[in-house]
Amino acid sequence: MKTRQQRMYLFDYLMLGFPALLIVLALSFAPPGQWLKFIVPNLGFIAVIILTLFIDERRSTLHTVWRFWYPIVIVPMMYKHLEHYIHLIFPHSFDSLIVRLETALLGQPVNVWVPAIQTPWLTEIMHIAYAFYWFSIPITAFMFWRLQNRVAFEELVTGILTTFFVSYLLFILFPVYGPRFYLESRIPIHFRGILLTPTLRAIVHQGGLKGGAFPSSHVAVAVLNYLYLKQFFPRFAQRFFLPAVIMLSLGTLYGQFHYLTDVVAGVILGVTVGKIGTRHMMQRLRTAPPEETEPVEEAVLSRE
Repeated sequence: MKTRQQRMYLFDYLMLGFPALLIVLALSFAPPGQWLKFIVPNLGFIAVIILTLFIDERRSTLHTVWRFWYPIVIVPMMYKHLEHYIHLIFPHSFDSLIVRLETALLGQPVNVWVPAIQTPWLTEIMHIAYAFYWFSIPITAFMFWRLQNRVAFEELVTGILTTFFVSYLLFILFPVYGPRFYLESRIPIHFRGILLTPTLRAIVHQGGLKGGAFPSSHVAVAVLNYLYLKQFFPRFAQRFFLPAVIMLSLGTLYGQFHYLTDVVAGVILGVTVGKIGTRHMMQRLRTAPPEETEPVEEAVLSRE
């Protein structure tokens, strides 16, 4: 991959801008006595990012990899820090609104139907499908990295970050716990799988964010990755990735992690950012200097 020294990429602006926005929100809504809890981690994120900007990408392969991949490492830490922000503006959740909406449209939330179809094998399959999200980003990023094209990888990471950060802002502005918390009294949640279900649910319980259900960022990012993969790996995207995204979406409902509304919102967000992002990426690839687009094949750039 051809690189340039001390250049800011599109994703760098997002990585600096989001923690800066969180600082502004904390100063605006948090009591002064709690400012340190909100602000110090964000200042730490900003400091690491600024130091990263001064890395000479050409020194070694390790420097190059960190310069392009650091957002994928840091964003999960930002996600965990959001737990302090969920009720920064609104002290309650909006689950009741979503439940009323789905009840008005469907008679009751889709999640209430799940116990009637539960079997150990289906439970195992649905939880494995849900866990595909944890691999969707590394798979997509690795395949784009193998293109050895800075512009394409930069655009992919920018699309992923945009999807995440829009989702995170909605978590703050519209906190939703999700059915596994809000509908716990109406839905008997006893998932008996075959082998991996307890471990997978434990990982979600430990790493999940109570209040970050709307939209489903899992679905949104998976849909976005599919749209980016389709530009360069259409056969893989259609035959493997799209079915996995569909199963992931069903798994979020089956596992009571999201409402149908969350999934639909995630699809809309992923499609919106993905369509805009891939169009921008292909335009850049057509107009960028040859040294920035090699070795992407001309046939790929002339598609659409």
